[in-house]
Amino acid sequence: MEVKNFIRIIGLGFVLFFSLPFGGSLGGNSLFAQNNMGIGTLTPKPSALLDLTATDKGFLIPRITDTNAIVAPDTALLIYLIPTSNFYYFNGNYWQAITSGTGLYGSTGNTGSTGSTGNTGATGSIGGTGSKGNTGSTGSIGTTGSIGDSGSTGNNGTTGDTGSTGATGDTGSTGSTGGTGSTGSTGDTGSTGSTGDTGSTGSTGDTGSTGSTGDTG
Repeated sequence: MEVKNFIRIIGLGFVLFFSLPFGGSLGGNSLFAQNNMGIGTLTPKPSALLDLTATDKGFLIPRITDTNAIVAPDTALLIYLIPTSNFYYFNGNYWQAITSGTGLYGSTGNTGSTGSTGNTGATGSIGGTGSKGNTGSTGSIGTTGSIGDSGSTGNNGTTGDTGSTGATGDTGSTGSTGGTGSTGSTGDTGSTGSTGDTGSTGSTGDTGSTGSTGDTG
């Protein structure tokens, strides 16, 4: 359907050529101002309004970057839009893409009044549950690989030399003599001891000799 519309639009777009005074020739071939015309051929096909014939050329239509640059486009106007890399024609309301089927919409019109809500349709029957597919078979477990041999233990390293003894630190200063403590309180007097026994009487000494009588006065 899109190909037919494309061909029809191209044909309608070429109507403007009929207003040109083709009295000479183009590329060595005459252009006929009759019921139809040809470019590149002296015998245009009877069913074509415009017959373009070439083996090394194509038909190049206007290429634009913004459809808003075209003021009041006519229906069936054909362009190539560069930003989208697509052909478009104006369908009377908006620009319609030929290849994708999506047009470039114009400005949004006024919102129409809300129509009445239609009747709710009957709820359709629930379809049957499809059959469950078969569970695939579990694949076989692969064989466990052999454990590799343990590597040999490396030799112990030599014991390092004992480090030298560090120097003796300086003797600390003697601390100051503490103050004399206070004299303690006098203790209680002890109890008097018991009286000792009386000693034995000593022996009487010898009587001394009588002295000589003094001279008479």
